Amino acid sequence: MYCGKCGKQLPESSPFCAFCGEMLVPAAQNALIDKLSEERGEPQDAAEKSKRSEASRSKSRRILLVACFLCVAAIAIAELFIILRLTNDTNTASSEISQLAPDTEPLPSAIPISEPNGATPAPPVKIENTGYDTPEAAVADYLEGLKRLDFDRMLGAFAMESYVESFDFGAQLQRLGAYMPITAIKAPNVNEFVRTLNLESLRAQVTDIIIWQYFVLVMPDFMPFTKGTPYIIDDVNTDIDPLIEMLSDELGADKVRSIELIGFLNPQELSEVYGSEKNQENISRQAKTSGIDEIRSVVAMFSYEGREALLCCDVGLYGDKWRIVGLQGNIGNLLGLNTHLRGIVVAPAGESILDYLNSSDEPAPAAIPAAPAESAAPAPPAAPAQPISSLPEAIKELEDGILSVGLSIGWEPFEYYAEDGRTLTGIDVELMKVIGIKLGVDVEFIDIPFDKLLQGLNDGKYDVAISGISITAEREQVFLFSQPYYFATSEDEYGIAMRKESIELQQKIDRILADLTENRSLQRIIRDQTN
Repeated sequence: MYCGKCGKQLPESSPFCAFCGEMLVPAAQNALIDKLSEERGEPQDAAEKSKRSEASRSKSRRILLVACFLCVAAIAIAELFIILRLTNDTNTASSEISQLAPDTEPLPSAIPISEPNGATPAPPVKIENTGYDTPEAAVADYLEGLKRLDFDRMLGAFAMESYVESFDFGAQLQRLGAYMPITAIKAPNVNEFVRTLNLESLRAQVTDIIIWQYFVLVMPDFMPFTKGTPYIIDDVNTDIDPLIEMLSDELGADKVRSIELIGFLNPQELSEVYGSEKNQENISRQAKTSGIDEIRSVVAMFSYEGREALLCCDVGLYGDKWRIVGLQGNIGNLLGLNTHLRGIVVAPAGESILDYLNSSDEPAPAAIPAAPAESAAPAPPAAPAQPISSLPEAIKELEDGILSVGLSIGWEPFEYYAEDGRTLTGIDVELMKVIGIKLGVDVEFIDIPFDKLLQGLNDGKYDVAISGISITAEREQVFLFSQPYYFATSEDEYGIAMRKESIELQQKIDRILADLTENRSLQRIIRDQTN
């Protein structure tokens, strides 16, 4: 007989299966089981049952494999869908960014950036116009633009793109003897982006000059515009409405619409220094920096609102066309014009501009004599001018009766020794001597290398520093500066440097400089030292 559980053949008399331990049924029951199995088609022997069991397991394995395959396929399809979705979102975002800035060029990158849909970058708009056949024509058109309140026309008279493209950055470094990023052209045009930065820097500087000129012409007697003197509001409770109304009325009156060009003056007739060899060499160095062959100073005389005025500027030749390269210019410096005027000087109503230029409210300051020869009798000292008393008298730096001045000797015409090799002279030297007279103190000069000049001031080695020191935003964070006393170029103003705590001294010196400019004394100092 056979075991009903495991199917093994057993002896007929065995009560249980020796293989699986199953209790055995009697033979009659076995016969009944065999009969039922036969009716259901089930195998009656163990071999057949084993074969059927193996087939069932094989089928289960196949079903399991198919299920696993389907799961893997589903996961792969899901991942592919996610990747495609992310790629689509990235392209969409790039397209939206491009549409927000359709005028920008695509950045070079390893990741492709989609182009704006149908957008074409706008061509750059040129600032300067086509140029002029004569220097006088350029200045006349600038004044016409001012008369018509046409800012673009005024700006177009300047050398803008031509100036940036022709500028010799190396020549500027040699001329200034230092790298000073206060100038309009702050770096070589190494690429189109830097060129654009230089152009916009120049545009901003010229715009600032135009703004000041307009304010000076409209309000020629308002000191914040003509001298840079602040309008003091003594109390926070002061009613400021009258000031605002006055500015609104004056600036909105369109006074410049009455401008009429009278003619042009010969710079040589206004200043003999203009045609001197030394001054012409200075103009040539400026032309070399600008990358052009010739620069001329032009002086235009015009009238408006019953007043006469002058406009001084430098005009440069680019190819065969002339363009303005600077307002105030070389002739404006020689005339000693206040740098706040930006090349504009306006005579009082009813007074001739030429008479006004030649007039002086006080006699010229006495020249400081050279050191006499040993056999000569010493010259009597010049009588000191009355000290200014409208500002605080207690100035710490002057308590010892000496104003110590740091400077770097050897830079003609600002500070150098005269032909005798002993007498210190120059624009800066003579200016500080006059300031000392006005303050009622002696002046002591201390020679310091230029690269250590400001550090020495900061260390307290002297009270002020002067040596053609350009006023820059970076330096103003550390030092106080006087108002400019010399306008080297339209981009470079020289001032007297002081420590931050020297506020009273700065106010005194600013007042003196304003007076010297007003009565033409500063003009005479510059003229005498550049002749």
